[in-house]
Amino acid sequence: MKKQFILILIIIAQIILAMRSSAAADVSPSTRWLHQRWEAEWCAHPIAPGHEPALFLFRRIFNLDSKPETFVIHASADQRYQLYVNGERVSTGPARGDLLHWRFETVDIAPFLKAGKNLLAARVWSAGVMAPWAQITAHTAFIVQGDGELEKKVNTPYNWKVYHDPSWQPIPEQGRKISQHVTGPNEQITASLHPWEWLKSDFDDSSWESPTGIAYGVPVGMHGDGSSLWYLTPRNIPMMEERKERIAKVVRTKRVDVPDGFLQGNAPVVVPAKKRATILLDNEVMINGYPELIVSGGAGAKIRLSYEESLFKYPDVAVWRLVKGNRGEIKNCEIRENYKYDEFLPDGGKNRVFSPLWWRSFRFLQIDVETADEPVTLEDLRVIAIGYPFQTRARFDASDPSLRTIWEVGWRTVRLNAAETFIDSPYYEQLQYVGDARINSVVSYYASGDDRLARNAIEAFGYSIMPEGLIQSRFPSRMLQIIPPFALLWIGLIHDHWLFNGDDAFTQQFLWRTRSILDWFKKYRLENGLLGGMPWWNFVDWSWEGGVPPGAASVGSSIISLQYALALWEAAELEEALGDTHQAKQNRALADEIVSSVRQCCWNNERGLLSDTPEQNTFSQHASILAVLADLVPSEKSAEVIERVISDKSLAQCSLYFRYYLHEALNKAGMGERFLSLLSLWREALELGLTTWPETPGQTRSDCHGWSSAPTVHLLSIVCGVKPDANGFSSVRIEPHLSNLEWVSCEVPHPAG
Repeated sequence: MKKQFILILIIIAQIILAMRSSAAADVSPSTRWLHQRWEAEWCAHPIAPGHEPALFLFRRIFNLDSKPETFVIHASADQRYQLYVNGERVSTGPARGDLLHWRFETVDIAPFLKAGKNLLAARVWSAGVMAPWAQITAHTAFIVQGDGELEKKVNTPYNWKVYHDPSWQPIPEQGRKISQHVTGPNEQITASLHPWEWLKSDFDDSSWESPTGIAYGVPVGMHGDGSSLWYLTPRNIPMMEERKERIAKVVRTKRVDVPDGFLQGNAPVVVPAKKRATILLDNEVMINGYPELIVSGGAGAKIRLSYEESLFKYPDVAVWRLVKGNRGEIKNCEIRENYKYDEFLPDGGKNRVFSPLWWRSFRFLQIDVETADEPVTLEDLRVIAIGYPFQTRARFDASDPSLRTIWEVGWRTVRLNAAETFIDSPYYEQLQYVGDARINSVVSYYASGDDRLARNAIEAFGYSIMPEGLIQSRFPSRMLQIIPPFALLWIGLIHDHWLFNGDDAFTQQFLWRTRSILDWFKKYRLENGLLGGMPWWNFVDWSWEGGVPPGAASVGSSIISLQYALALWEAAELEEALGDTHQAKQNRALADEIVSSVRQCCWNNERGLLSDTPEQNTFSQHASILAVLADLVPSEKSAEVIERVISDKSLAQCSLYFRYYLHEALNKAGMGERFLSLLSLWREALELGLTTWPETPGQTRSDCHGWSSAPTVHLLSIVCGVKPDANGFSSVRIEPHLSNLEWVSCEVPHPAG
């Protein structure tokens, strides 16, 4: 069949915000609450400790003469809250930030109000020292500020009531108070201790406490009264998408019969008294969300929900070596015991809804039930799936249908790694790292055109800058980590955003930080001109022990040196357009000098490749990839170098993560036609039953890592050849590379309209 190329470039005039499941309007706050001290106070339980794990319930009854057209309020909490109006949940937050940039949500709750008696309520909780590492905290507290005169009647703490709910407890891991897993603790809910009617307006809260005000709300940039722990700024991303999902199938049961309609919500499961039962479920794909199990009866029982990305085999019990096989394999595979789970202790009541306070990530879910003297009925099980509300606006298809699968799996992976921040893995860490965020952001530009989560990432890392001049490698985070090469990639993250989306004013505010980062690296140039002997963790890729390339701590690393040169050029382009042209010239001159030093010290004529160090005894794909990207290799020779990079298996190989840069170098060398031949690692993952891309090939830790999603970008930017050719996507370059495909079709969103 004659080759055909069909390319449709869709120019999107406006990115429409995703609809949320809640009907509450997401509105902007009045300017006054951004520039003056709030009249509302942060409030807390008057007796309970403010730093220990605890759940608090807040209530405020108020009357209205008539149903208002608008009723705008601003709310926040430390650590987390869920806000309810007349029993309906209208807001969840706050979006994660740091104490100097603490987010608050603004919502119009008028649709939920009525003439007469109304109830505004909140569930506020803290996991204390067991909180997720991404959750910064100061003191458990809650605040509501009414936007106008009418709304001020609900300001905290006036006429509010609070209750310390003992039904919720975090479960320490093996007796430890500090969680060894950075996503936060497992949770236990004791139904007999919970006031199940508390969201009804006629509930008797007369025995509840009056909360204590601990500090006025203070916006960012305002001088407080010395007591403020949080500096408030509006939420800058939309509310998370929420949708009800059903788990796909039951794959194994023990000592219980599960009717066919259970997972559809129309056939309950009954576990008799004094029995133990197990139900293993497979959702077939990863999902992030809140599992909701509806339970009746079963006083004295214990119900456990356990979560896994993959089942495990145990080939060597003596060393407890966990092995993952095909992800769809069930036989002789198990969920790990006592790993990630939540527990519910029923009280015998009817239709009790059990759900953890924080969302879970899983493909496999196991229900273990142990009953006491009465049977328990599992009425229903559903999942409230959550995620950043990206709208898929790109499309890719080709004569090889497996490529569309690869494209879709990559986009699914990034979507599962997109919540209130871009995260590195939804199951294991939920932390926003620079290296991951850069690739996640570019995927989101191509697949959705929505840049708000990327902007949030750029801002967050900017807020993390240290006195010595570097940003932190992950942020928000309570646990300090500094990866100097990631600071260089943050400059690339900014440059990518400017290239795809423009917005000069947004970009310009970060230039002083980029200068600070680039200046920090100057201190670690050795006499040979390379970077070496740098402190902290100089991670580049998992291709070496600890992820650190040879020479970084001693004689100098060609890899990190070239990453520095690339960052200098990216910063120079930003300075030329938005900042200091003299600084731009200095950056370019230093970049040229570094490239020259690397060429002189590390280019190996015999192999026609760049070595990792001046000793020229170790070689990697990474060094020569960066040599092409940094123009160390003459353009007429770059294809030869990339050919050696691909074919020489003695080189330290790129992981799935760094293959993003391999593909970029391949394209720069004019070898885009070879791209489709480099997808074997992703094809192998599909053969193993993975439905998201793993952190690394083989026995990977994480089954869902956005940094491995390069093909979702490159099927559009290399195969279809659609790339921005000037900042803000103000001009477009279309240079397809079809290889052996008969046809390809795509749509790519554009920010300008």
